[in-house]
Amino acid sequence: MFLRLFAGLYKAADLFFALIAPLPPWVGVTLFSLLTALLVLGVTRTVSSAKAIRERKNRIKAEILAIRLYGEFPSVVALSFLRSLGHTAVYFFLNLRPLVFLFPLLFLFFLPAESRYGRRALEVGERTVLKIKLQPGVDWDKLQVVLPEGGGLRQTIPPVFIPALDEVDQEVEILKAPMEGAISLRIGGGVYRKGLLVSTPFGSYVETRFWNLAPSYWTDPGEGAPRGDSLVKSVSLDYPSHRISFLGWRVSWLLLYLVETFLLAWFLRKPFGVEF
Repeated sequence: MFLRLFAGLYKAADLFFALIAPLPPWVGVTLFSLLTALLVLGVTRTVSSAKAIRERKNRIKAEILAIRLYGEFPSVVALSFLRSLGHTAVYFFLNLRPLVFLFPLLFLFFLPAESRYGRRALEVGERTVLKIKLQPGVDWDKLQVVLPEGGGLRQTIPPVFIPALDEVDQEVEILKAPMEGAISLRIGGGVYRKGLLVSTPFGSYVETRFWNLAPSYWTDPGEGAPRGDSLVKSVSLDYPSHRISFLGWRVSWLLLYLVETFLLAWFLRKPFGVEF
């Protein structure tokens, strides 16, 4: 039940990025930063006290002033130093407390943001790796991995079986574009579908699809929830990393997001009555 709720919240977060997908990537990241800044300010105003934070800052300044004025008295310096450490610890606690509420929600947004801005679609002629995680105890002598005919993929080397990891790695080459859909792999006696995006500017470049519940599902839930028992745990497809263009620079979306969020939250803190 909780897993379905998590998957549903993820899809709701991904819908936000799907709606702004036609915009230039830096604009989409800026909108995400603005949403985050407003959320941070709103939560901070609700769960934290600007008056308490301001008081702790003033006490820290007072202890520093005491050290400067009475530097020739070791006992005063030591006591003021210890007091400043205590006030600093309380100050950081007051500022970090909102993260308890913010982190779970922002985590859900980070996952689809990374799948849309941190990766790009494959191109014709590029090679990528299919990684197939299998259940323990598979009969490797009878296992076959067959790519679909006419599916726009070509096997470049025979599948590499890694029994120690319960994994099969298969390097493939992209033969045609555009392609937006799924490939069907025949693994053993079953057929498994994995999403594939080629030469398309929009999309969620989700690398892994799960068929069996795995801990890593919580960090990559984008392509379907786990279902039933299966020979296959997951099928992964490597997408190339991507940097977005901003003012003539090629930067990581995460770096741009963090800088913009900090600046927006800093400039909007006074209208919200928030103290950092």
